Amino acid sequence: MVVHRADELVEAATEARGAGRPSLSSPGVRSPSVTVRLPQGLNAKLDHEAACTGKRRSEIVREALEATLA
Repeated sequence: MVVHRADELVEAATEARGAGRPSLSSPGVRSPSVTVRLPQGLNAKLDHEAACTGKRRSEIVREALEATLA
């Protein structure tokens, strides 16, 4: 009975939280996703930058695109 109640609480918390990261577009709007292939050398540089800065790879790519396309 206690285990069942615990399962219900976990399920309720999961539903309330929602899935995934917050939208980058606006609340309630799913952000578009882009997949790219990178040469090994560029991928290694991206990994190194992420490790050195503590940023996620996606954040570094977004910043580079914004700087290039702005």
